Amino acid sequence: MARQAGWMGDRVVPASLRRRAAAAGLDSAPFVIVGGVVALLVVRRDRGFKPSRSAAAAVQAAKFVTVAWFLWERGATPGQRLLGLRVVDATTGENLPFRRALVRTAVPSAVSLVRLVWPRWMEARQRQQDRVRERLATVQERVRELQDQFADDPDALSDAVNSLYREHHVKAGCLKDPQIIVAVLYSLAVYVPALYSARRQALHDRLAHAAVIRTN
Repeated sequence: MARQAGWMGDRVVPASLRRRAAAAGLDSAPFVIVGGVVALLVVRRDRGFKPSRSAAAAVQAAKFVTVAWFLWERGATPGQRLLGLRVVDATTGENLPFRRALVRTAVPSAVSLVRLVWPRWMEARQRQQDRVRERLATVQERVRELQDQFADDPDALSDAVNSLYREHHVKAGCLKDPQIIVAVLYSLAVYVPALYSARRQALHDRLAHAAVIRTN
C-alpha cells in the first residue's frame, strides 16, 4: 500500500467523469458509424430490415479488442489521448496488461453483450418497435380521415387531432422498456462507485486494478 500511496500522491490528478465521458464518446463515434454502415449492408429484407445480430456482435468485438490494444500498447485510446487522459495500473503507473485492459473495456458494455447473445431480448424489442409502427400507421390514417371530415373547420380539426394524439400517446413508454431499465441500473452500478472514490475509480477500473489520470 505504501508503494501505491506513493505513486498516487499529490502529483497525480484523477480524471473527472465528465472528461472520461467525453473521451468515450470520441472513441465510440467511429464504431457507431461503421456499425451503421454494416447494418445497412447486411439487413434482412425478409424480416423488416432487421440488422444482423452477427454483424452487430462483430462490430462490438472489434471495438473491445481495439480499445484494449490501445490501453495495453499506448496507455490511452485516441479520444483519451486527445483529452489528456491515461489509463494506468493503479499500483505501478504502467500500462495495463492486455487481459486486464480487455476486462476494463468489456465490463461497462456487459448489457450490450447480453443483448447480442440473448435472442429473446432482441425479439422483444423488435415486437415493441412493430407495435409502435402499427400505432403510428393507425394514427396517420385517422388523421387523414379527420382532414377530410373537418376540411372546412380548422379549429375542429385541430381539436380532433390533438384528442387523437392524446388517445394514442404511450405515456412513459421508454421507462417501461426492461432493456432501458436494466441498462440504466447497470450503468449506475458501474459508475456510481467513482463518485465515492478519491481516485475516481469506477467498477471496471477496480476490477482491472486501473486508474484514469490526467496528463495535462
